[in-house]
Amino acid sequence: MSDERLNDDIARQRAGAALSALWPDWSGTLCELGPVGRSAVFRVLGAPIPAVVKLWCNADHAKAHAQAFRQSEVAQALRRGPHRAPDVLHFDKTLPAMVMQDCDGLAFDAALSSCEPARAEQLVEAAGGWIAALHATSLREAPFRPVGHLNWLDKLLAQAEAGDRQISDLPRFRSHCAAMHEMFQDVRRKPTIKAVTHKDLNAGNLLLGQDGTLWGIDFENAREDEPLRDLFTLGVDVLAFAPFGRDRHRALATLARGYGDQASDPAVRLFLQRTFALGLWARTPERASKRQKARLAVTDWILEQDSAVF
Repeated sequence: MSDERLNDDIARQRAGAALSALWPDWSGTLCELGPVGRSAVFRVLGAPIPAVVKLWCNADHAKAHAQAFRQSEVAQALRRGPHRAPDVLHFDKTLPAMVMQDCDGLAFDAALSSCEPARAEQLVEAAGGWIAALHATSLREAPFRPVGHLNWLDKLLAQAEAGDRQISDLPRFRSHCAAMHEMFQDVRRKPTIKAVTHKDLNAGNLLLGQDGTLWGIDFENAREDEPLRDLFTLGVDVLAFAPFGRDRHRALATLARGYGDQASDPAVRLFLQRTFALGLWARTPERASKRQKARLAVTDWILEQDSAVF
C-alpha cells in the first residue's frame, strides 16, 4: 500500500492498535464516518466513553501531529459552555492516529439546510459566538499591513497568466486585483485585530450537539491570522446553504451579532472580504461541483458590495 493513501483494512488495523494502546481491554467495533483516503474517521463502539478515532496516511504525519496538538490546545481553552472542541484522549504519532471525544453532532451545514429560517438564524448567531470564543484566547489589536495580501493576489494572478492556474473570467479577476492595489493607502496601518484562527472553518467543521452545544473540529492552524477569515469562510457557507433566501445582509448581520464588536476599521474589513473572495474565486476549479458553484455565486455577490458585510 502506498503511504499516500489508506485502505479500509489498514485503517481499521491502525485504529484498533491506537484504541488498544489507550484501552487495553477494548474489543468493540468501528463504524466508518466517511470515505477512506488520505485520512479515515471511525466512530468507536464499545469503548469506555464515546469516542472517535482519526487516522492519517504516513505521508501526512506532520499534518496529523499539528492537528492533534492544536485540537488539544483548543479543547483545553474551550472546556465548558456552549462553545467546545472535542478532547484529545490519545495520540499515537507512530501510526499516526488520534482518539478523541465523540460529540455525536450533526454537521452544521446539514443542520442549517434542514431547519426553519427562525431556527437557522439562532444557529448562525451561535456560530458567530463559537468563532468569538475561539479567537478570544489570542485576540489582540494591531495596525493593518496589506502588503502580504496584495503580494498573494499578485502571485495568483501571475500563476494564471503563466498558465499554471485556471481562473475563470481572468480579465475580470485582473481588474479586481488592480482595484485592491488602489485601496492600499486607505487601509494601511488602520486598526485591526489578529488572532490564532481555525483557518478552514467551513460549515462541515462545526458540529451541532444534541444539547445545542457547538463543537469545532479539524484544527491545524496554530499561527496568528486575520480573524475575519473564519467569519468569511463560514459566512460563505451560510449564504450558500442556509434558508435565508435573498436576505444575505440579514444572514451576515446575524453571524456578526453572534461574534460581537470588532475593533477592525470598516475599510480593512472591506479589503479583507474582497481579498478572501478573490482567493476563493482563484481556487474554484473550472469543472466546479454544485457546492463550489454555490460558494462562487456568493463570492460574486461579496465582490459587488461597497461596504463591509462581515
